[in-house]
Amino acid sequence: MQTYKVTLFRLGQAYVKAASKEKAAKIAQKLNEGEIRWLAEKEGMPGKYLITLVEVQ
Repeated sequence: MQTYKVTLFRLGQAYVKAASKEKAAKIAQKLNEGEIRWLAEKEGMPGKYLITLVEVQ
């Protein structure tokens, strides 16, 4: 059996009010976990996380 390093992302959505796209992005960077609607299989995700890379260690 081998050990693998798996790189993954968790995708979510949030609504923020801001004067520009840039300001909205800055606000979003500071959101708490509870303020984000995490995408799941019901929204078409293949699972809880999106696997982007699997490497043998």
